Amino acid sequence: LDHLRARQGRPAVLLGNHMSLLETAIFHAVVRPYLDFTFVIKESLFDVIYFGDIMRSLEAIPVKRENPRDDFKAVLTHGKERLGRGKSIILFPQATRSEEFIPANFNTIGVKLAKAANVDVLPFALKTDFLGNGRWLRDLGPLRRKHEVWIEFAPAETVEGNGKELHEKVIRFITGRLNTWYAAEGRTA
Repeated sequence: LDHLRARQGRPAVLLGNHMSLLETAIFHAVVRPYLDFTFVIKESLFDVIYFGDIMRSLEAIPVKRENPRDDFKAVLTHGKERLGRGKSIILFPQATRSEEFIPANFNTIGVKLAKAANVDVLPFALKTDFLGNGRWLRDLGPLRRKHEVWIEFAPAETVEGNGKELHEKVIRFITGRLNTWYAAEGRTA
């Protein structure tokens, strides 16, 4: 939490892996005391009863996932506006929840947003497979009591050059933390 505290309320783009529905709730308890924030979410989630109202009140940024160019433009336009008003953006660049972290699916949109808005990237890694993704209803998966929940934040960094080095550093951070956490449970990432 020291890395969140160090922001002293200054906005950043928070980038990390997306494992389960659990982190969406946890971030309000963990991040909100230090940063005002919103999420980039799938537009269809605005139609989910109660959840959509919450996301609208947070000024979440919708993406359709049909046209990557349109999504990129929406994230850049709305993201820069929110960041300019002091609101941090939590972005899951792998797009969908997955218990397996696949670096090739972790796109560069967050680093590009941070560079365009002239704010830092604050990487995070999480392991929230305590709550699994459901087979038929994605949000209603099994509870795995033996799986610990972990969230760790890395120091914030400024995007240099084209951001490729920082993007790779975020991926290494996530992979390293997951490997450590899974090893502690006697599993592999």
